[in-house]
Amino acid sequence: LQKHFDEMKDVTIRELFAKDSDRFSKFSATFDDLMLVDFSKNRITEETLAKLQDLAKETDLAGAIKSMFSGEKINRT
Repeated sequence: LQKHFDEMKDVTIRELFAKDSDRFSKFSATFDDLMLVDFSKNRITEETLAKLQDLAKETDLAGAIKSMFSGEKINRT
């Protein structure tokens, strides 16, 4: 992720939109026509999402979320 950040840090949002005219629909979602979540105006790409998904799998994020919602103690500080 650090290498990817270094590659993306100087890329502008304008450049990302110029390269992909479908960017807004790829990086936004509407829930029940009530809430719009728009990631398109961030330095995020499909590669970024893939890397974040890989990290989530490597760190068992799904297991941590399950533990949190089942009432397990998750803050060990």
